[in-house]
Amino acid sequence: MKLELVTPALEYLPEYKAALERGWSPDNVRGDAAAREELEKIARDPTAFVEALDDPQAKGAPIRLPDGSTVPRLPGFRRWMWDGALCGSIGLRWQPGTSELPPHVLGHIGYAVVPWKRGRGYAKRALALMLAEARGRGLTFVYVTTNPDNVASQAVIRANGGRLVERFREPEVYGAKESLRFRIDLKVEAALISLRSARFDDFLFCRRVSHETMRRIVEQLFGWDEKRQAEKFASQWRLDETRIITCAGDDVGWLQARPAGDAIFLGQLYLDTPFHGRGIGTRVMQIIIDEAQRDGKAVTLGVVKINPARRLYKRLGFRTTDEDEYKFYMRREADTAL
Repeated sequence: MKLELVTPALEYLPEYKAALERGWSPDNVRGDAAAREELEKIARDPTAFVEALDDPQAKGAPIRLPDGSTVPRLPGFRRWMWDGALCGSIGLRWQPGTSELPPHVLGHIGYAVVPWKRGRGYAKRALALMLAEARGRGLTFVYVTTNPDNVASQAVIRANGGRLVERFREPEVYGAKESLRFRIDLKVEAALISLRSARFDDFLFCRRVSHETMRRIVEQLFGWDEKRQAEKFASQWRLDETRIITCAGDDVGWLQARPAGDAIFLGQLYLDTPFHGRGIGTRVMQIIIDEAQRDGKAVTLGVVKINPARRLYKRLGFRTTDEDEYKFYMRREADTAL
């Protein structure tokens, strides 16, 4: 089962409680103390415990800091990582009306994977899913912090578009430890997006991004056969037709296009999951349209009927010219205004 984020509920609580009892803590700052507190709350009132983890209106009591002082609670919620069993916890908090945070809050998002589920890419996917939630709350960026020696966590953050903005010492109430603060922008400047020619060693990157992006759609329509999909990808991928989408120098997706009569046929366009919803797809489409326009050509493509990307194509001036059982075929003429 693919990892998903679930809202804390009583049906998942036994596994969560068992993880706490095995020594895991969802709080990387307070560690064992936080785990003990949660076990006590579960013992007192399990229903109240899970309900308190979903508080987007900040109705809960003020937060008590380690030094005993209290501060107002921020809106926020926790989600549990789930692949058929508990994998960890991830939380989001924010300050109403702004993407900035008060000084006592180190970051918008914090996460922890249980030790027996690490090394499976779960933290990367969970962070990508939570970034989508942050965009839905109107945030334009988020901060995520980690320790200088936590190389794995740094890699997860960077894979989701994070850039290091500060090396700092945490407030005294948290122990004044050295920490790293990363910023993840949820909307990307168009100037940072470009295309480069693909190389042979991009093959595995392209296949991974394609499979991760399309797996849910393929499963829904036909069922997923890993071997068959790998063979199909290998037969369709063409080095001379492929370009890699980059954002600030990092590879974030790829496309495959070729001339087709009076048009450019866009056969494939995929973005790595962490970079969905940031305006990158729109910018890439505009690049392709502009290139075709300079040559006086239309742009054509096929899109699976249940693929939400169809809305983007319609917004950019594509119209449906044909369809079959599974796809719409669309065309944008060279003289169509953006």
